[in-house]
Amino acid sequence: MNPVDPKRRLPHPRRKPPGFTKELGDFRLIRKIGGGGTSEVFLAEQVSLGRRAALKLIRPGSLFFTGARDRLLAEARAAARISHPAICPIFETGEAGGIPFLVMPFIEGENLAAWIRKRGRPVDRESRDSVLSILAETARALDAAHEAGLVHGDIKPSNILVTSGGRPVILDFGMAGHDDGGTLEEGSFLGF
Repeated sequence: MNPVDPKRRLPHPRRKPPGFTKELGDFRLIRKIGGGGTSEVFLAEQVSLGRRAALKLIRPGSLFFTGARDRLLAEARAAARISHPAICPIFETGEAGGIPFLVMPFIEGENLAAWIRKRGRPVDRESRDSVLSILAETARALDAAHEAGLVHGDIKPSNILVTSGGRPVILDFGMAGHDDGGTLEEGSFLGF
């Protein structure tokens, strides 16, 4: 067993770990486009296919938490159980340089919270109809998730993307739980 060098500094949890660059496997990271408590989402280019994608990575400091990788994979499995145009699909999972990630399509748009802020209170019929259409499509997507036995667990305006065409897309099934007849598994951790 090698003694620990007291002069060796461990990476700060908020700094990128050794080996993290602007490239992650087959992906070139372009810019950060979002994130939450334990993950970050980047616009990336998949080099081999020449396409844009969104990569969700576990924040470096969160890699120390037991089960972080498992929760990321659970999110991918949850999204894979549902096929609905208003639910963001996950293309694949991967790991490069010790950093696990999810690959999703890059969707142009803004989250529903920002979309509503920009437009203000819907005062005319067209504005109200637009908001109601987005909410109705979101409800149909959540119904599809429930039919597949999943509960989103964190549905909120910031987890609903509104495309440039005005179509909603639900993101972040990282807090999805399995509905087994009305109850989630006792003691399960649903956050990610």
